[in-house]
Order: sequence, then C-alpha cells, then structure tokens
Amino acid sequence: MSHEYLLSVMYLNIVSYIYLNFAFFAILFIFDTKAIVTLSDIKVFGNLQFFAVTIILIFMSFSGVPPTLGFVSKSIIIIFLFYKLYKFFFNLFLYKKLKVFSN
Repeated sequence: MSHEYLLSVMYLNIVSYIYLNFAFFAILFIFDTKAIVTLSDIKVFGNLQFFAVTIILIFMSFSGVPPTLGFVSKSIIIIFLFYKLYKFFFNLFLYKKLKVFSN
C-alpha cells in the first residue's frame, strides 16, 4: 500500500517539474534568445508585464514558495517521508520496548 503512495508522490513531483520546465521554455522560445547573453539583456521582459510576471511565478514555483505548485509537490514529499520515518522509528522503539518487557 505504501508503494502506491510513493509512486503517486513521485509522479506528482515529476509532472509538476515537467510542466514548469515546459512553461518556462515555451516563454523563452517566443522571444529571440540569441540576443539574450547576460542577465541585463532581459530588459525585453520589462515592457511585457504578463511574461515578466509569469517567469517570476515559474521561478518562485521552482524554488518552492508556498502558494505555488513547487511548494505543494515538495511538501507532499516531506509529509510522506516524515510519515514513513515516524512509522519506522515508532515500530523500532516499540519492538525494543516489547522485547525488554518480555525478558
């Protein structure tokens, strides 16, 4: 049963990053990327506020800022790992305590 959850968590993370990469590169392919050599050359996005805001949101999602898709996928992975580690350590300590009481 836990393997099903693990696969769904991994699937969510992979799909979210594929979506974010696709969105970022789709925006970049709209513009002439050969003209962008340094970071100061990105002034093209200053006049187009929709693309600038979209790129900022994509980068925020990559970094995992809370209201974005990247945060959701990372937090689900962390919740799943804490649940599994808690279950593992609880069973480990419970087994040791039962073994001590049985002797």
